[in-house]
Amino acid sequence: MIVGTVLLCPSLEGEEPYDRAGVARALTALAPGLTVTAPPAPPAPPEVAWVAGVALSLTAAVRGPLLPVLADAAGTLAPRLALSQRAAHRMIAGYVLLDSPPPVADAEAPDWPDAPVVYLATSGAPPGAVDHARLRAWPCLELTDRSTEAVAAALLPWCREP
Repeated sequence: MIVGTVLLCPSLEGEEPYDRAGVARALTALAPGLTVTAPPAPPAPPEVAWVAGVALSLTAAVRGPLLPVLADAAGTLAPRLALSQRAAHRMIAGYVLLDSPPPVADAEAPDWPDAPVVYLATSGAPPGAVDHARLRAWPCLELTDRSTEAVAAALLPWCREP
């Protein structure tokens, strides 16, 4: 499925997980016509507020199937984000997890993942996370760091056909 919008999700902890604005600029330059959005972090850190804030920020920004990029603890919310996007009748092209603990499908989103998942790992990946991703047959890419160039280069192939 061709991606229409790349969603560079904010951190769940409040600190930027990487230079989201820089990656957005780099992807837009590398893939003209691709919509890239990096919504601001919601003011309240609880998980429900994070999912709601991200979902609300997409109302006008989304064009075509969505590719959420979730870093660190935000990746654990992928099933809930998926549920919110299905409720909004948006297609998900895939998910990219960056150094995230493995998301767990729960009663709210038992059929997650509902699209392909790619795991990007740096030396900061949680212990066992890469093994978990490989056991689930998710493509795993190792990055040297979270620089704008490294993250944008790793995302580019998945923006075309995850």
